[in-house]
Amino acid sequence: SLVLKSYFLNDQKSLSIQSNELDASIYGQFKIMELPDAFKVFLGRYYPSYIELLKHWVKNQEFKFNINTNHIDEYVKLFDKKLKGFNNARIDGSLKLDSYELKLNAYVPDFSYDDKKFINTNFNGNGNRDTLYTDIAVDDIILNDSLHFPETKLKLVAHNDFSLIKLDTKAGNTLKEAQLNASIQTLSDGVRIHFYPSAFVINDKKWRLEKDGELTLRKNFIDANEVKFLSGEQEIVLFTELDDVTDDIYLVAKLKSVVIDDILPFWVTNPSLKGRLTGIARIRDPLGKQRISFEGVA
Repeated sequence: SLVLKSYFLNDQKSLSIQSNELDASIYGQFKIMELPDAFKVFLGRYYPSYIELLKHWVKNQEFKFNINTNHIDEYVKLFDKKLKGFNNARIDGSLKLDSYELKLNAYVPDFSYDDKKFINTNFNGNGNRDTLYTDIAVDDIILNDSLHFPETKLKLVAHNDFSLIKLDTKAGNTLKEAQLNASIQTLSDGVRIHFYPSAFVINDKKWRLEKDGELTLRKNFIDANEVKFLSGEQEIVLFTELDDVTDDIYLVAKLKSVVIDDILPFWVTNPSLKGRLTGIARIRDPLGKQRISFEGVA
């Protein structure tokens, strides 16, 4: 079943589509063929590495839009086989080119990507000529059977490939609370993350993420510069080093007096391991087929 309606009302265009899978409508001043360009005017200023700035003028457009989905899960897979869900979602917003205003609100009850599930996601975004302000709240992020991140909140401010983020989350009884502050530079083939002072609590122990650590993830390349986590006598430092013989890049994790029964349950719950661990782990080809070597004392 498909119903398509198009008409003028008070000098405004109205276009709506109704089907078994979704209901969508747009109302205002717009040209169908130029709708993608209207959004690119904004997105190209927020993330020019991903979306090229338009070199031609886009005529003034001012409209509101609304999308409600029903059972659309099977169609979502056409975009990416790893993508699932988006049933019963609501998306609405508006765009005004003359005053450079962009608004987007969305509620998605359930979706997943590569078997990572997101439950009850609320998205609120407001953009102007230069900057995008976004608030995202997720009731639960499920990475696997034993690792959940309930009540996750993310604030993001994006401008010209730079994003300031503030992430608040927790992971059940193990991770009581966590706050991450960082800036992310979007690159054509990856990202560069600069960490600001952050903190989180694991099993009633407060950890600090020292400032000025930096992590760069690019295609076939990784670089870490003294990303340091501290909790009393416990210390974890991440950095990269170059193999003198093969020129391979290793990701190195230096551990000092780390209480493994605090950290390990995030990945392994059975068998239960306890104790303190000091040593150095080297990960070869961290973005590809990883090989890990470890030397230390438990």
